[in-house]
Amino acid sequence: MEWQEGTKLVARKKGSLNKRTIARAELQSRHGVSAASPALTQMRNCAARLLDLADQEQRKGEQADQRAIRDNLDSAARILKELAQYEAPKLTAVRVGGDPVNSLPLDIKALSDDQLHGLIDRLSAEEKV
Repeated sequence: MEWQEGTKLVARKKGSLNKRTIARAELQSRHGVSAASPALTQMRNCAARLLDLADQEQRKGEQADQRAIRDNLDSAARILKELAQYEAPKLTAVRVGGDPVNSLPLDIKALSDDQLHGLIDRLSAEEKV
């Protein structure tokens, strides 16, 4: 497509997917499993196997080796903990109190009419988003 004078260049909307993300989603949907990394798939398989071994041992009842159960569960928990950092975002601390640069003044009566109208416009624009 040729550039035409007077046309406006429009960027992708905020939050929309780029080509790489779309391709990754297609690959994952086609194969049914997370295609992010073979290593992550292997980690999931190892954790599942350790959990199965612990479950098999627990089914033995009184003859079950409690140490083997505990070791398998501990190993699975360590693997799952490592895996979680790739599958779920870490939570971050959120500072309560707002932005000091754009914070609301304590005394609204001290604002001029133009400042109040600007504040109202900005707040109503944020409300629409």
